[in-house]
Amino acid sequence: MAMNTTKGASSSSTNPKVLVMGEFGLLEPQLAPMLKAANSYNWTVSAIHNHMVLEKPKLIFVHWSAQGNLNTITTQIKNALIAVGKQPGTTSGNTIAERASNATTTSGSTSNSTSGNVTAFVKPPHLR
Repeated sequence: MAMNTTKGASSSSTNPKVLVMGEFGLLEPQLAPMLKAANSYNWTVSAIHNHMVLEKPKLIFVHWSAQGNLNTITTQIKNALIAVGKQPGTTSGNTIAERASNATTTSGSTSNSTSGNVTAFVKPPHLR
């Protein structure tokens, strides 16, 4: 699962308002659970596409964004990855769900884990 996000100015707040933009690389059976999670969290899905023709396994990329509380969005990302990792066709052992359960994100810094890279754009004070 690939995830890319954008990071901007940091804030001294312990739970700032953020704009997060991401891209998940999913196997075909994982698409519906990810879209269900994105919808339930009120994320904006801006694109769903693939890169190759006749690839096996078929990968589908979902671009999304979310605005709100950093800790809330971080928890939503973690829960979405756990839901997607429970789908048939995922590997056993070191699964996406297990890696997401262990992932953490800190405000104003980048958290790298095997499940992805989560960073956040923190709104400047004059935009809050």
